[in-house]
Amino acid sequence: MADEITLHTGFSRSVTIVSNTFIDYFMAEANGEYVKIYLYLLRSLNKDNTEFSISAMAEKLGHTQLDIQRALRYFEERHLLCLEYDSAHTLRGICLLDPDRAGNYYAPATLSVTPQRFTIPMTASTLPIPAPMAPIQTGMAVQPGAEREPEPKTYSPEEIAALNENEDVRELLFIAEQYMQHPLTVNDTNMLLFWYDELHLSADVVEYLIEFCVEKGHNSIHYMNKVALSWAGDGVETIEDARTRNNIYSQSYYAVMKAFGISGRSLIPEEQSYIEKWTKKYHLSLEVISEACRRTVANTGQVNFKYADKILSSWFENSVDSLTDVEKIDKAHNDVAPRGKKKPKDGGNGAVKTKFHNFEDRDNNYDNLELKLLDIK
Repeated sequence: MADEITLHTGFSRSVTIVSNTFIDYFMAEANGEYVKIYLYLLRSLNKDNTEFSISAMAEKLGHTQLDIQRALRYFEERHLLCLEYDSAHTLRGICLLDPDRAGNYYAPATLSVTPQRFTIPMTASTLPIPAPMAPIQTGMAVQPGAEREPEPKTYSPEEIAALNENEDVRELLFIAEQYMQHPLTVNDTNMLLFWYDELHLSADVVEYLIEFCVEKGHNSIHYMNKVALSWAGDGVETIEDARTRNNIYSQSYYAVMKAFGISGRSLIPEEQSYIEKWTKKYHLSLEVISEACRRTVANTGQVNFKYADKILSSWFENSVDSLTDVEKIDKAHNDVAPRGKKKPKDGGNGAVKTKFHNFEDRDNNYDNLELKLLDIK
């Protein structure tokens, strides 16, 4: 008979209860720092007369407030909590939801527990958090207002058994387990079958997808699912298609990072979503995109993807295809003053040359026009 080990504790039962469902179906897929934040939320429910705020939580855990926001949105997307806003879109409450009711997407369909809601009130100094929008992920972003991406199917044991009769599926599941370095969970299996059966990605492409993500340090099955959705949407059918696609995006990311002067970090999902918009929706060349990024830094003094997007959206509306087209727009702007008047001979800024001017005055007409066009105060 195997040795039996009794697990017990020597401290008082002042405890924070963590749902087994969270541990079994959510914890492994979540970023470790996100798990810390979720546990802190649970702990905060047991604190009496303690003010709770994003800034206090960030200081306690050694995170930035932006890190806290991302974690909250991550768990809200997975129906583990609900963010409550006032009319000014300021976060006023966090409602922790019962993990057992998070949906069949993560937990077995047999689970059925009465929903429980635990609300953590926020202090008046709480940092505003934008209202929820469609999730944005690396290389496969969904722009606000875009069609929602399909949700993975939950396969029944009978359906899984039927698919396992396919040798490609059996080999796929085996290889996936080797890359992920842990036994596949029910959720992992559902995801893999979804890519193969619903998105119609071949077993070879799925294997390459997993290898690609793991090599990039992205072991999360949810990250891989975003990649799978993006590849399916782009019509990837072979490994060569996937490699070509990845090379295109790698070149785009590098060009933008170089133009913005970004180094020492990777692009975050929101930034990558802008690049996809410029390349896939607008079909702008890298030289045009890079020029907009350089002008953004020159005009704002910082990396500002939203500002660059305003410039590129304007150029797209004016059918810009090359830097030659950009020069034509510049010339047209420089020939007209902001209010439609002809540009003064002094350069358009109204300044009069004196003996104290040892350098040429900067021509700000185009800057003013561009700021007005972009509606940036």
